[in-house]
Amino acid sequence: MKTMVGTVRLNSLGQPYYIESRLSKEKYVIEFKNTGTRLLAHQSSVSTGSIKDPYAPFVCGIGYKGEGSVDDRVYDIWFDLLRRVTGKHEEKFERKLYENVDIDKSWLNFQNFQRWFRENNYQLGLHVIDKDLSGCRKYGPNTSYVIPYFVNMAIMYNKITNKKKYFGISKHGAGWYSELTTILREYKVFHSDDEKAFFCYVYMKEYYVKILANQCLLKGIINMKTYDALHKYKVKLPEGIEKPGYIDEYIESLYKNNYTFKIFIKDMKYHIKSKIDHICAQRLSKANRKSDESKSS
Repeated sequence: MKTMVGTVRLNSLGQPYYIESRLSKEKYVIEFKNTGTRLLAHQSSVSTGSIKDPYAPFVCGIGYKGEGSVDDRVYDIWFDLLRRVTGKHEEKFERKLYENVDIDKSWLNFQNFQRWFRENNYQLGLHVIDKDLSGCRKYGPNTSYVIPYFVNMAIMYNKITNKKKYFGISKHGAGWYSELTTILREYKVFHSDDEKAFFCYVYMKEYYVKILANQCLLKGIINMKTYDALHKYKVKLPEGIEKPGYIDEYIESLYKNNYTFKIFIKDMKYHIKSKIDHICAQRLSKANRKSDESKSS
């Protein structure tokens, strides 16, 4: 086996490695030629080529596991993120790919992602990773937030489905509805014109997100960084549209005169907390059952 020192071999993935020195009867120092990774390896791994380079970008062509433990559940989330960014293996999955989305170089190393994942108290079954709060089209430790899935749904932008310049509204007879779906129910507030309906929708959505932020912080399922970002959240207005000067006064009048709007405000103040408690308990219980089943199988 002494003759192995000073030779170059290929592992099972075709990665060349140089056998640098022998430290003991069964331990060798090797260096992978493509990445410069140096490892202490067992004799059997060196001779059979079963040793792998932890820094070789073999996950979706860009990611690597790095050196350290691997939590399979965290790895699955990381892999899905890389897959949707790169478009690799798309034929095997149903989830849509991201368009024009990048990923921070530090997250190409799974160990960095796993560390961030744990530091931000990501709870399987409850949380998702969001980039939109940062205003960036990039995933990374400085541009991503761990938020409950229902908060993620709340900040998603609506598609324009009514073929008008506004979204979040629908035509009804001689007027228009503001339509906002929450974890409690859908609210439909009637207005005389589409501009009032749209800016009522904007107000309701931003108010809803702030209420979710308050309750999630109190429950300990978001951190202060995420809370601050949610409180700064604004609905992105369509191009060329500006908030009219009369809207604040109009919204104030809805507090007094519109039954559905008053119900919406009341629900946000008094009923949203219990709904969040119920959702969290249900989702986490389901996630724990899945985890127990996977461990026992």
